[in-house]
Amino acid sequence: MSNLPFTLPNCDQPAAVRIEVYSPANGPQRGSLDASVYACNQHSADAETAIQAAQLTTHRVPLAPDVNRQCGHVHVFPTGRLANTDHPAWCDRQNCAGRLEHRSPALPANPTGGELVDVRVALVQLTAAPTVTLIEIGLTDTPGDTDARVFPLGQAVALAYRVLELNDVAKGRQR
Repeated sequence: MSNLPFTLPNCDQPAAVRIEVYSPANGPQRGSLDASVYACNQHSADAETAIQAAQLTTHRVPLAPDVNRQCGHVHVFPTGRLANTDHPAWCDRQNCAGRLEHRSPALPANPTGGELVDVRVALVQLTAAPTVTLIEIGLTDTPGDTDARVFPLGQAVALAYRVLELNDVAKGRQR
């Protein structure tokens, strides 16, 4: 598969191990099982090194006796993050073409659960401008009435630092 973020050694030998490939936990999503890589004993360490160099996690599993694969064979799971590179890893993959944007699941930012305003944050990336990642902050103070603001991710990070600074000031600490 040419769109994989790693290059595997391969040969004509039968595979002796299966290497599970996991995406790392990224933002709001947990790591996912993305692929199974098959390797012979001679190339298994090289395969793991190549996969890990692509910032993916590996887990070596004994090959089931009824499985016959060649060294270098890769099975990409259709639900994994390697299956479709048209989506960012954090995307929920829910009708992106229809809504014209990739969107992460919204995360609550409500520390006690009893706040007057429900705050949720999500990553957003327009399908027409895939190089710009935005953060959406949604505020709901009455049911059915949500006010959303979108910021470039860099500005949202600067905002987070300023909020931490104000938190320190409010507690009588200096930064």
